[in-house]
Amino acid sequence: MDHREASLLLVDYVKGSVGADQRRAVAEHVAAHPECAETVRFLQQLDADLQAHRARLLDEHPAADALVTYAVGAAGEQEDVEHAAIAAHVGQCVTCFGDLQVVRRVHAELVEPAEPAATGGRRRGGWVTLGAALAATLVLGVVAGRVMSPTSAGQGWSGAVPFVRVVGNVRAGEVPAFTVPRQAPSVPFAVAWDPWQLPGATIATPLVIRLEPAGGGKAAWTLATTTGEAWDAAGGTLTFLAPSAVLSSGAWNVVVAGPDGATAFTSRLSLTLR
Repeated sequence: MDHREASLLLVDYVKGSVGADQRRAVAEHVAAHPECAETVRFLQQLDADLQAHRARLLDEHPAADALVTYAVGAAGEQEDVEHAAIAAHVGQCVTCFGDLQVVRRVHAELVEPAEPAATGGRRRGGWVTLGAALAATLVLGVVAGRVMSPTSAGQGWSGAVPFVRVVGNVRAGEVPAFTVPRQAPSVPFAVAWDPWQLPGATIATPLVIRLEPAGGGKAAWTLATTTGEAWDAAGGTLTFLAPSAVLSSGAWNVVVAGPDGATAFTSRLSLTLR
């Protein structure tokens, strides 16, 4: 068994869901390759920690495989009730929303290259086995890290953080107003703008998102991303997390620039941090 074949089976090997022949082959490979042995030790410890805290995790957050399925837009693989429940949860849980963004980034990097489509370029590559394993492990690792290393009092945030929903190309006059907790480490944004309308758009099309004070001056925060990383297929929006530390109460412009650097979308909103 070569290194690639063994790598694809490590998660199943640790979970005990491979056949006897495959288990023997993976064990021999792991014994001869220190890097794979280290991965197995990590996965075994992770599995033990997750089992120890299973009740707490399942009571508070979606299962990792369900979150992965939701993150990559495979809505057809979930019951409508489960899909709606996850959508409602990530709309209020900033930590799960952050995990969602991580999975989407991994997915965008691992899927097959997409080809522009005549109907707007929404063709997506396949969710490969390795990508699924890595993303699921990544989500589990993030969740386990939160459980095993709880944040000290005063340094974390466990409350709900409402989405800042940018729903239109508002530039002047009465603008939408949002109140967000000052103590939260980050604020989730959802921008109702379709990046697939860009000419030749694929999941690899670069985007730059900026938050700029409406009164002028340089951007307070900039995010270089791609269509595949930021696009929320379930909600039909661009989604991202902005650190609360860069924000202040007042009027802000949300700007999205396309691959040529030209502004493709801009809107204005009012924030109150308290």
